[in-house]
Amino acid sequence: MISHHHKTLFVHIPKCGGQSIETAFLKDLDLTWETRAPLLLRRNDDTRLGPPLLGHLTLREYLRYRYLTEEQLETYYSFAVVRNPFARVISLFNYLKFAENLSDFVQIWLRKQFSHANSYEQENHGYKGRYHFVRPQRDFVIDASGDVAVKLILPLEDISKDFPKVRAATGLSSALPHVNASPKRKATIGDLDDASIAAICDLYQADFEAFGYPDKP
Repeated sequence: MISHHHKTLFVHIPKCGGQSIETAFLKDLDLTWETRAPLLLRRNDDTRLGPPLLGHLTLREYLRYRYLTEEQLETYYSFAVVRNPFARVISLFNYLKFAENLSDFVQIWLRKQFSHANSYEQENHGYKGRYHFVRPQRDFVIDASGDVAVKLILPLEDISKDFPKVRAATGLSSALPHVNASPKRKATIGDLDDASIAAICDLYQADFEAFGYPDKP
């Protein structure tokens, strides 16, 4: 999400509470979810312009597809929200519903998405599967050198306490709403078996290391 009015870039990592943040910016600009396109929150059918959901662009894609210049990245306030990788996988499972049970989702379906990682980068978004949606969180916030390049990383677990930092830096007047909450959850972290825990640690090793989350649920 880019708000030129607030001179702000928000890198929305899927299933990390981003819709609540976007709603706060929309409210500040008297926009609705139906009129959200000015913040680059829209679908995309042209692979030359990025992935299918422009609201989930990585930092590198904002630059690659010219939605943001290097100068703007330097001067705009930029931030992202991350969460415990185990909790994110549970949220992905409950939301996507692409497997009958949690073990199959993690050990079969999720691993299959990660097998598309190289082709995703090479085929200009003409890719199979949902890798862009489930890829490691770190991928969304690094620059071409592999360094985290947003000005602030907010843990979702502390968002209520930390979001005032964003409001102060951006001039955002709207408070943080709670939207897109998951319905009654089908699975919890406690439902992960040992093999699934090991798979998550393997697939999301970069996130555990980059954001300091423990590699045990």
